[in-house]
Amino acid sequence: MKTLMISRRVSMLALLVIAAACGGSSPASPSGGGGTSGGGGNASACPAMYVNKGTMNARIDGTAWTTTCVNPTYGGGQLNIVGDNLANPATIISFVLGPVSGPGIYSITPLGVPAQVVVTGHLAVGGSAIWDAYAGHGSGSVTINALTPTGASGTFSFMMPASSGTATGTRAVEGSFNAAF
Repeated sequence: MKTLMISRRVSMLALLVIAAACGGSSPASPSGGGGTSGGGGNASACPAMYVNKGTMNARIDGTAWTTTCVNPTYGGGQLNIVGDNLANPATIISFVLGPVSGPGIYSITPLGVPAQVVVTGHLAVGGSAIWDAYAGHGSGSVTINALTPTGASGTFSFMMPASSGTATGTRAVEGSFNAAF
C-alpha cells in the first residue's frame, strides 16, 4: 500500500508539473511516430520534459481525444505513459504500472487484495480537475501487446472517479498507445 501511495503521489506531481508547463486500434509493435524527435505530434511545441516519442489516442466519456505530446518511460520494471493534447485547457492522460516485464493484461487490484502489479490511471483537465483510478478508487486495466527495451504498445481502459480540484463524477477513459523509449 505504501508503494501505491508513493507511485500515486509521484504520478500526480508529474501531471501537475506537465499541466502547468502546457497551459483507434492497437499497433502490433512499438515504434516512434513522425515529428522532429520521433513523436506523434509537433515535437517543437512540446515542453522540454517530453521525449515525445509515440502516439496516444483515447475516448473520454465517448469523445475522441488525441495527444500532441507523449512522454513514455520504462525502467526498473515500471512503465509510465503520459499524453498531453496541449489544448486550452490542457487534457492529460497518464498511467503507471509495475513491475512489468512483458505483454499481458494488468488490472487494478481491489483494495485489500495483494497486487502482483500496481496499476494507476490519471486524467487531468486544466490542472485543476483530476480523476484517478487505483486500488480502492475506480477500476481499469492496461493491456500491453508489446514491451521491449526500446518501446511499448497496447491499450488502456479506466473508470476514474473524481479525486481533487473541480472534478466531479466518474469519467470513462479508454484508448491505445504506441511509445518508443
